[in-house]
Amino acid sequence: MDKILELWKELNVDEAKFTFSAGGDSMNDTEMALYNEGGERIHDTELEDLLSEEVYNQVTFYECSDGHYLGEHGEVIIGIDDDGESLYFNKFSRSEYEDTATNAEEVKVEDWVKESILAKIDSMSGTPYKADECEVNYKGDCILTDKDEEALSVFIGAIKTQLLNLDFDIEQGNGDDVELHDEGLSFEYESNDQLECNFQTRYFITQYSEL
Repeated sequence: MDKILELWKELNVDEAKFTFSAGGDSMNDTEMALYNEGGERIHDTELEDLLSEEVYNQVTFYECSDGHYLGEHGEVIIGIDDDGESLYFNKFSRSEYEDTATNAEEVKVEDWVKESILAKIDSMSGTPYKADECEVNYKGDCILTDKDEEALSVFIGAIKTQLLNLDFDIEQGNGDDVELHDEGLSFEYESNDQLECNFQTRYFITQYSEL
C-alpha cells in the first residue's frame, strides 16, 4: 500500500475507478482508470496495475453462478482519506438473479366442467402459449365423451386466461427491479376438489447495493 500512496500523491490522483463485470464463475471485463481533480484521465501503468491487485484485497466480488444468481457488475470508486495516509474503496454494483414464483389459485368453471375434470383428469401441466404444450394425464383407462372433451377444453382455456392475467406475489427489497420473463409462465394441476392449480412465472430481479 505504501507504493500505491507514493505514486498516488506523486501523480496528483484525485480518484480511481475500477469498472467490473462478474458472473459465470469468473471475473470478466475490468478496467482501472485514474483521474485528477479536474476529472482528466491520468495514464500510469504501474499504479493502475497495483490498484487492480489491491482492489481484490479490499472488496468482495460475487462471481459464482448457481442457477439463480447471474452475477454483478458495477464500479469501485477509490479515493484517499482526509489524513492522506490511506485509501477507501467503495463498491457500487448491480446484481441479477433469476427465480420462480408460484401462486396457488382455484380455477373457476361451471359445475358440469368441474364434475368432468374431477372424474377423468388426474394431472395436467403446460404453458399458456400453445395448446399442444399442455400435457394431460387421465385417471385409469377412462374414456372421454364428447362432453368430457368439451369440459377439458373449457378447463384448459380457463387456466390459461387466469394465468395470463395473474399478479404474482414476488417479494422485493427497497430499490429492487423485477422483470417477469415473457416466456416463463407455466401451470401444474393435480386432481383436487377445489380445482386448484399452481401457476408459475420465471422472473429476473435486479438489486442495487453500495458498500
